[in-house]
Order: sequence, then structure tokens, then C-alpha cells
Amino acid sequence: MLPGNNYKPQIWDKGQSKFVDTREYDILEQTHFKNNLQNVGEPFTDYMMFIDYDLEPNEAGYVKITQTDKPYEFEVDKGEMPHNTGTSLEIVGFTENNEALFKF
Repeated sequence: MLPGNNYKPQIWDKGQSKFVDTREYDILEQTHFKNNLQNVGEPFTDYMMFIDYDLEPNEAGYVKITQTDKPYEFEVDKGEMPHNTGTSLEIVGFTENNEALFKF
């Protein structure tokens, strides 16, 4: 988990004996809703990083995560996006048991 989307990974290159930049990673943005007594339904966001790193069996790898000044730019493959169907989903409130009520 990352507190923000302004991080990048470096992987250990054993041939060069140093950490090198990699572009084979992605950051997933996740929005959640708080479920505590003070802030029920208040949204918060966190991030997860996924790194494509090939390792042989029984091989150890090292990854260094560094914070950057520039946020990660999310890429969307618009060729795979469905056409606008006119449907939507929104949260309209919460029950006494803190269950979300949706409008479709």
C-alpha cells in the first residue's frame, strides 16, 4: 500500500550491480468509504503498486520504491472501454447498520 501515487520502483540488476529504473509497473488507485462512528461514508483513497519482475525459482529480487515530485499518470486503453450505455451507479445513503444504499 502506498499513501499517494507519486512513487516509482527501481529493480536490482545483478549484471550491473545497481538499481535501475523500470517501466514495467502499474499503480492501482482504490477509493474506500470509512466505516467508523465519526466518519461513516467519508471516502478515502490509497494506492497499490504492481511490478512485473521476472525471477527464476529460488532467486531473490530487490525492489526500491522512491517518492517522486510528479504523480503517476494513469493510462487507459480506450479501445477496451465499453460504449456509453447510459447506466450509472451512485451511493444514495447508508442504513442504520452502515450498509450502502445504491441507485442504479
